[in-house]
Parts: sequence; C-alpha cells; structure tokens
Amino acid sequence: MAFDSDERLIRAALDAMESGLPVFDPVPGARARAGLRKRRRKLRMAVAAAAAAACLITGCAAALGAFDWLSDILPRSFVGVMEPVESTVSDEGIEFTVIGAQRFDGMAALYYSVRDVSGEGRISKNVSVPVSVRGEPRPEIMDNKLAYFDEASGAAVFELTLGKAEGCDELTVGAGVIGTRRVDIESSRVDAALDELLAAGGEVEGDELMPPLAEPVEAAEGYVLIDSAGVRDGKVSVQLIQDEWRLDLLNLWNLPELWLKLADGSIVKGSINGGMAVTRSRAQPQNAGEIASYIMFCGFDVTPGEAEGAELYAGGRFTDSVSGSWSVTFDISNAPEQPRYTVDIPAGGGVVRDVEVVITPVGVSITGEDPENLLGGSPGLRELYLLDGDGEKFSFIRLGAYFYAEGGSFEISGSFAAPVDAQDITALVFRGERIELG
Repeated sequence: MAFDSDERLIRAALDAMESGLPVFDPVPGARARAGLRKRRRKLRMAVAAAAAAACLITGCAAALGAFDWLSDILPRSFVGVMEPVESTVSDEGIEFTVIGAQRFDGMAALYYSVRDVSGEGRISKNVSVPVSVRGEPRPEIMDNKLAYFDEASGAAVFELTLGKAEGCDELTVGAGVIGTRRVDIESSRVDAALDELLAAGGEVEGDELMPPLAEPVEAAEGYVLIDSAGVRDGKVSVQLIQDEWRLDLLNLWNLPELWLKLADGSIVKGSINGGMAVTRSRAQPQNAGEIASYIMFCGFDVTPGEAEGAELYAGGRFTDSVSGSWSVTFDISNAPEQPRYTVDIPAGGGVVRDVEVVITPVGVSITGEDPENLLGGSPGLRELYLLDGDGEKFSFIRLGAYFYAEGGSFEISGSFAAPVDAQDITALVFRGERIELG
C-alpha cells in the first residue's frame, strides 16, 4: 500500500514550488529573445506525512480539520505506534513544537512544526529549518523534509527521519536559525565605482585576503555585502562578506550572482571560487573559538585592463532568516518488534549470505558481511528497492551505506518518501534480482 499514490489528493493539498535564479539582462528584451526561462521544479510532499502531522498537531487543528479524509489513507500500524510529544519552545516570535516521535530499532521518525506567533507572517512554504539532533548514541539525520504547510495559520510541519538510533531513549532536537522565505533579487548596478574598488583592494594571490574597505558596500538590496575588490592572480576579483552566518547555511541558502558589464557592452559572469571564515575584524583568518563571519571570493575572467570603465552588477537568490534558540528534549520509546528477515543476496557473481533486513514504517535497515565486496559499495545501491504483495514498488528518497574494513561488515539505511505499512512489504529487489522476504 502506498500513501502518496493518489495524485489528486496530493495536488489538492500541496502547491507546486517554483525556483530560479534571476539572470541579469543588460539589454531590455534580450532575455526573451534568448529564450531563457526560469527552471521549475515541484516539491512533492508526502501525503502520509501531512496526515500524521494533521492527526498530532494541536496548534493548527482548526485549520487542518477539513482534511479528515487523510485518516482514510494512513496505515493503522503507523498511527498506532507514533507517540505524542507535544513539547513547545518559543523564541523571537517563532514557536517550535515537537509533535510526535517514535523509534523503530535503528531508525526513528518525528514530526515537528514551526509557526510564527508574532503576527508578522514570516513563515512561508519555502521555510528551511536546519535542525540538529543530539542523543546517546548520537543518531544521524537521514531526511528532514517539509511535510505540510498551512497558510492560514502560518504553520509548517516537517518530517525528520533518523538513522543509527538504536538504543537512543532520549533526543534533543533544536535549531539556531530558521530560514523564513526565499527572495529572488534581480541584478542591479552596484553604486560604488568598480575602478575605485579595485584600487582599494590591490593585488593578491591564491586565498590571500584583500584589505577590507572601511565599510562593506551594500548591493542587491542589502543581501550582498562587498568587503573588498581587487586583482587576484591577475584577474578581477570581488570579496564578499556575510556576518553572523554559519558556513553551511551561507552556502546552502545564499546564492549571490555578480556580473561585469564591460565598456563595450559585453557581459562577464563572476564565479564564486573559494572563501574562508574570518574574525569580526574582517582582517584576519578565524582562530579557534572566535566568532566568525564568512568571506567568499567571486572571480571574473577579466584582467584589470579589460575591466577599465566596467560596471559591477549584483543579484541572486537569498533566504531571510531569524536567529534564535529553539531546543526540545524528550523521551522516545521503541516501537514493537518490526518485521525482521534473514536473506541471501545474489550479487557480483556470488552470494552475500545471512543478510539481516529490518523493515520499518519509515525506512529499511540492511546489515551483514560482504568480505568480497560483491555488493559493489554505494554505487550498486541505486538498484535497490522493495515490493509489497501487490507488486507495488517502494524506492528510497535517501539511501546511505556504511562499509567497514574488518570482515567486510556493512550497514545500509534507506528512508521512504512516505510512511508504509511494514507488514505489507514482501520482497527486496537488488540489481533486478527479486529476493522474497519471509
């Protein structure tokens, strides 16, 4: 039984998302003539995840009450074992709630929500929450996806899937920053003259930092801060800075785009090609324990002579964010015994014997020993999926493998796109070979 197969319900409950970086068009109409289009993509939320969230969440109960049909497609085995947590913490006008959680041996699933209670409407369907998870032993995040967004209440519900959670009876889930909405900024001319910026930055080599300007130059409506500019390895380079951002968030959320419009009217696009953390002084590389900003280098395949009289443009895609402290600690219990099978897997001209397969509502765990590396390591896992009794295919949205040198031990963990009834899974398919379970 699949719980995201009814496309009508999916389309009724969820919106398609659109994303595309703004592209600088120095000549009006040039973009249209070139036939450039924004790339589109759909974010396909799991209906079952939304249903579980709707069943558990209390703050959005009224808004989600119209979706009573969701209870008809939820697997009883999944609803029956999920346990409510309903623990909330608020900071900076944003409420963070862990709704429910359950461990399934080595895997775990939990649902949490974020909601703007300030009345400012800062939470959108593009919300990003880079959560951290602590436990003993420390579990690993396999997937953290938006399961449902309720526009009326401004609440976003996420499904978080964890691996390596066996023996973990207490979890702490939290976040230090929440990306509230995406902003696409069309490229516009930077007010500061490029010739003056280049003169201030001088010439450097490799990853050497240019001397910073007295104050960063704001561009792209303030989303881009130019720390300096000059010549790096003989080519024009612009040094960007982001204050009070963690490195991984900066790279994930902020995608600045810089362009040079040369004196002859031609356009040269810059390339982000390096960077480093720095202290707040903006003059020295970061030392251990110091609070850091982050510098990015944007290089242009243009010499200083070719850049004479050029104008600098900046734009891109950015994410507004709210920094705060959201952290919830709660007990998590283990569900009743999950279906567990021991199978032999034909692979690589041989057979990997006595492989243990554990099926849970949120994913699968496969462990064993493969001293001859018959499975072929991680690349071969792309051809792994499960079947139910009706022959329906269950693929994984996230599949990870851990291979250990001693004895060829391996562990494979995969998370489903939506919760399944573990009792319905009857076969495993690896590289076209069907292996019956049970």
